[in-house]
Amino acid sequence: MGTHDLSKVVVSRIDSIRAFIPGVKTYFDRGMRLRRLKLEPNLIRSLQSHTLPGLKEIELYMYTEYSSLSWLSLVSSTQPTLNKLWLLGMIDQDTFPFLSPLVEESQRQNLQHSFAIRRVGLRRDTLNGRSSQDWRVMGLAFSITSASKVVIEFLDLVASLYPKLEALTINFDRHSQTYDIDDLASVFARFPSLRIIYFKNVYERLYFRPENESFIHPVPREGSTDLFIEPLARAESRLILFTSRVAKQARNLDLVHIDDSGTKFVVPGYVGHWFLQGWLRVLNSDRDVVGTLGTYYY
Repeated sequence: MGTHDLSKVVVSRIDSIRAFIPGVKTYFDRGMRLRRLKLEPNLIRSLQSHTLPGLKEIELYMYTEYSSLSWLSLVSSTQPTLNKLWLLGMIDQDTFPFLSPLVEESQRQNLQHSFAIRRVGLRRDTLNGRSSQDWRVMGLAFSITSASKVVIEFLDLVASLYPKLEALTINFDRHSQTYDIDDLASVFARFPSLRIIYFKNVYERLYFRPENESFIHPVPREGSTDLFIEPLARAESRLILFTSRVAKQARNLDLVHIDDSGTKFVVPGYVGHWFLQGWLRVLNSDRDVVGTLGTYYY
């Protein structure tokens, strides 16, 4: 790039900066800006001593010794434009300060064995703030454990503690209970700021009452008579119905991502695995849900 002015260059994302080598720092010194950075926690010290112009978001893979967030105040000060922080990996729920209300209250209600936190999103609304107290929880990702029988109660607790939650990921992979679709959907009315939900392996956890069947209208994929097409189309239609019930409760919800799989479709003479994945969008004040899920089976 020579010695040209780089003030009009904005890098949308860098997946890793292996320390701040002189060559990279030179680009920033000449005006280049960076929007998003993904890095390992051992490089946090570099962020405490180098300002990255324009940096808005960091995705940080955690080790347990960094869970106390003792580094956050200094990073908040040296990165004045940073307003979003995603933390994932080995998060120590007992020492992570933003999770302490959830840990304490779940223990009080005997819900501590119901969940495992996988990812936490933090947002800073006041960019001039230089303290870790200026941050709030805006995203959570957790797995429901096999021992849990109180998913609705746990979600109700999360909503009460984090009313400004914008993104939520719920993984039912190791869970075995089933829930009436309206009972499960109703708890999302407690999340007034929720914009995005990621459901993982929720389909086999849903119970559809006989009266729900009139709302299920499968649309088979054209040009195929494969044995799995009809049951997959039916599963897709059911998931869209469930999503529409959730959308009517969570009034600011915009997007739902489905990532589902299973083996329980009854196809005579065939045993295999199926997968459904994709985005569903909530369109308007009527909370209409549109979208098509990708299918795969073997």
